[in-house]
Amino acid sequence: MLNVLQTKRPSITSMFYGPVLKKYLVAMVVPVLRNNTVDAFLSMSMDAANLSEVLDIASTPAGWHVSVYDANGKLIADTVQHDLSLEHNAPGVLMDALKTGREGGLRMSRGNGANVWMTYQTSSNYGWTATVAVSDDMLTTELWKTLWLQLTGAVGLLLAGLLLATWIGRGIADPIQALVAPALALGRGEPLSIPELNLTEAIAVGNALQATQSLLLQREHERDQARTDSLTDGLTGLSNRRRFDAAIDLEFARMRRCGEPLSLIMLDIDHFKHFNDALGHPAGDACLRQVGDLINTIVSRTTDLAARYGGEEFGIILPNTDLSGATELAQRIEDGINWLAIMHPASSVAPHVTVSQGVITVDSTAAQSALDVVKLADALLYQAKLQGRNQIVARNASISPGES
Repeated sequence: MLNVLQTKRPSITSMFYGPVLKKYLVAMVVPVLRNNTVDAFLSMSMDAANLSEVLDIASTPAGWHVSVYDANGKLIADTVQHDLSLEHNAPGVLMDALKTGREGGLRMSRGNGANVWMTYQTSSNYGWTATVAVSDDMLTTELWKTLWLQLTGAVGLLLAGLLLATWIGRGIADPIQALVAPALALGRGEPLSIPELNLTEAIAVGNALQATQSLLLQREHERDQARTDSLTDGLTGLSNRRRFDAAIDLEFARMRRCGEPLSLIMLDIDHFKHFNDALGHPAGDACLRQVGDLINTIVSRTTDLAARYGGEEFGIILPNTDLSGATELAQRIEDGINWLAIMHPASSVAPHVTVSQGVITVDSTAAQSALDVVKLADALLYQAKLQGRNQIVARNASISPGES
């Protein structure tokens, strides 16, 4: 991973044991770049045992010992030792030699006492090292010069095999790299466009990305719905008290900043408790829905907000609206309620449902907080009820800061 971070290029890892597949593996790691910075990684693992096929390409003569070591000096392919293990390390003399150069030759003793000559070369891309070793006996024959030339050629052929492995790796890396753009699009929440891929595993990853996007879109929709539900009154479909409180704070701050008037209507259904007692709560719920639908139809500006404040009380926030405009809208609501003519057998005001309304308009000098505005509108609503209900009481605020 560090190599990929530094070079910003695909890389092959050293050999490791995969506990799920229970095999020794090597992985191709491809960087995902965003603004020329490594933002994430895509990787694909392959069975390290398959690397022995690369050695078969060399068709080395009998008696030649060919080995490949990863960047950590672990044996990952060998013409003699076929069992992979993290315990199989490169000879110490080879590791010492690699500290001083990427290629060369050296004479060493095997565990059985036999002396061998070894030539080695390390890949600059991945840090893997290929070695070819032959015994002294072979080099001291009359054909030693020929054998040495063949030995050098074998290293070149083996490196060609490593290049072939690199080419195979690119065959894996290129389809994975083609998935980088879709992966970034997924992270940005943009539509996915999966390119045509020629690698089964990459196709599977592409399908997984598309499935992931579908799942994320579904989750996003569910979150949006949950957020909407948390801010909406379930009975009337208007905004609820939580959203009202947030909106009045926001609009009050905007009014203080911009100097535009802010109006608020507080509305209450007259004798609603008597309505429920006489006709029952289902009829009361139906009445609230009808009143909510009417308010929602009349309050049509996108900047305005109508909410069920609690019980039978409603609040309507009107940014950048003077007293005349707010009172006119309140009158339209009153006329609409009277037109609905919802029967109210227990009202002392009229045979149908009526509403009382308090309308307040404030400017940046009239109130210290949004709560002041609500208190003023509530006070006017209370005054409308004291004066006989089914009416509108409206005024401009002229309180001094801190007065409620």
